[in-house]
Amino acid sequence: MKHILFVEDDRSLITGLSFVLQKQGYTVDVARTSLEAETLWQNGFYDLVILDVSLPDGSGYDLCRTIRRTSAVPVLFLSAADEETDVIMGLDIGGDDYITKPFKLAIFSPGSTHFSEGPGSSFPRWRRRFPLPASLSGSGSGRSSKTALRSV
Repeated sequence: MKHILFVEDDRSLITGLSFVLQKQGYTVDVARTSLEAETLWQNGFYDLVILDVSLPDGSGYDLCRTIRRTSAVPVLFLSAADEETDVIMGLDIGGDDYITKPFKLAIFSPGSTHFSEGPGSSFPRWRRRFPLPASLSGSGSGRSSKTALRSV
């Protein structure tokens, strides 16, 4: 199943974007805090992670760093932090894209240049704008590579 981890503290945005994604057939797990997100991340497998930068108990940047230690899953920042330095930091630490609020929900619809399916893909492959470190770039399938990269 196509599975998204959505980390956001704004209830109206959670409702709207979750509705759009679920209507397209995705399963969406929502975390409203860093702690909730870390728990869901440790207990689940995700095809895409959508992160807000500013959370009540931490930073989406820190969550991205945690995810990048074990996975090449696509990470999308969705944030009101719209300064150039915010965007650069998000991409430099491993984000695949950075969308600033406010935004149109249409960017998450089928056919959008941001959210498009690759040939034979069971999940939209986020267009990777910048290469990942070599240790994370070999996952290949578009699925979370957490299990392949986790130290046992």
